[in-house]
Amino acid sequence: MDWIFSVLEAKKRWQKSNPPKITLKVQRRKKTIHSSLNIVTNKMRELFSKIDIHAPVAKVWQTLTDFPAFPTWNTFIPLIKGEARSGSRLRIHVHTPAGKQLIFRPVVLKAEPFSELRWLGTLWGLGGLFRGEHYFRLEPLEKDSAKFIQGEKFNGLLLPLIWKILREDLELGFWEFNKALKKECETDG
Repeated sequence: MDWIFSVLEAKKRWQKSNPPKITLKVQRRKKTIHSSLNIVTNKMRELFSKIDIHAPVAKVWQTLTDFPAFPTWNTFIPLIKGEARSGSRLRIHVHTPAGKQLIFRPVVLKAEPFSELRWLGTLWGLGGLFRGEHYFRLEPLEKDSAKFIQGEKFNGLLLPLIWKILREDLELGFWEFNKALKKECETDG
């Protein structure tokens, strides 16, 4: 009989460490966007979008970290000032598809060339109210292709109040950024 309880306990631990993934289909501006939303706990949310890019990882990384060139190819994050270096502070302007203009001053947590760029931003410098850990990840696919993953993990006291609006707006913004990055990297020039 004891083995039944240990199996049930193991199942509960597994469910806590492997939350269910929910796939969403969002209809906006007569475009269908497929993204994934991974609900971790009631206090944290993660949003991400993936795209395959037919360009070498080195070219995608160079495009992602060439901040002065951002205004020439994307409208979602038209301006980043600072260095892609761990510990540095960035100034990021975001123009959401809904027309909101946001400015963040995050700190770079990780800048691993050809692999990952990650930063952490907070609302008014108070991480307990609202914080977002944004990431760009690259995974090599074939010789001249890469998978690009953009995402953000959110948490804080204000998250339940703004999640619905935030999710819908950022989901579309992530997808538009990914498409623009793909086009920029795949264009010969």
